[in-house]
Amino acid sequence: MRIISQDRMLDTPYDGAVVYIHRRTNKQIYVGNVGDDEGFLIGTYNSEEDAVHVMSLIRTAFSEEYRYFYMPEARSLCY
Repeated sequence: MRIISQDRMLDTPYDGAVVYIHRRTNKQIYVGNVGDDEGFLIGTYNSEEDAVHVMSLIRTAFSEEYRYFYMPEARSLCY
């Protein structure tokens, strides 16, 4: 599966990547490689709850074998 960032400028493979919520802001999701200290911002959300929800959407998309996952805009989250 490939993850497409909110701004559509980054297209990265999910396999072998590390996707994480930034520990200081708790609202931004980054993607990086195992062992790297820095990652790339792929999404910014209004709350930690929203970021956690998007992380669960990514895992679900991967387990259901989606080919692409487009990071949702913060304003479009409905759950």
